[in-house]
Formats: sequence, structure tokens, C-alpha cells
Amino acid sequence: MIGTKIKELRLSRNWTTRGFAERLGVAHAMVGKYENGQSTPRPEMVERIAKLFDVTIAELTSSKTIKITGIRFDAKRYEQSLKDSRQLDEDSKTLINLMIDELLEKKKLKDYKAKIEQLA
Repeated sequence: MIGTKIKELRLSRNWTTRGFAERLGVAHAMVGKYENGQSTPRPEMVERIAKLFDVTIAELTSSKTIKITGIRFDAKRYEQSLKDSRQLDEDSKTLINLMIDELLEKKKLKDYKAKIEQLA
């Protein structure tokens, strides 16, 4: 899943695997392994890849683009997801934490922009 997204983003920028590997600071063969699903990048690498492509970790790790408009918050599902997340491996938990951090940072920026607009 993430490998397909990496390849899609790399190709959309007309980057070769070698050029992307150099930008990322990894061996050319590692990029091929990511893209072919032979290896999954660790959370720190996922974060670096997302920054390099200027996308969120959620965008990089999701196989779909989700339109959030009209989706309602389901407190029971949220609570169940939190409980279920305890079963995940440490790398997956780290990715979830990174995604939550990004969402919180995005909210801070949105709030800050709203304050600036009010002052203008």
C-alpha cells in the first residue's frame, strides 16, 4: 500500500528511483524494496518521505483519498479504535502518534490563521 503511494508520488515528480534515494539518503535498492512491497519503511523514514513529498503521513499511508465532509464523529467507534490500537506493533503505534501530531499542528495553524484574519 505505502509502496504504491511512494512510487506514484515519485513518478508524479519525474524522479528516478536513484534520484529519490539520493534525496532520501538511502540506497537505490531500498527504494525499489519499498515500492515493490518487499520492505516497509520504519516510522522515522515514513516521516522523512512525507516531508520530502510535502504530504501528510496520513496521505502517504492511506490507499485512498478520503473526503471528510459530511462524516460524523462516532464516539463509540473512536473509543473502540483506541482500545483496538493497543494490539498494534510499536511501529504502527508510532505512526498513529505522528498522524495525531500532524492533525493537531494543522489545527493550530488553522486557528492561528483565523486569528490573523480577525485582526485584519
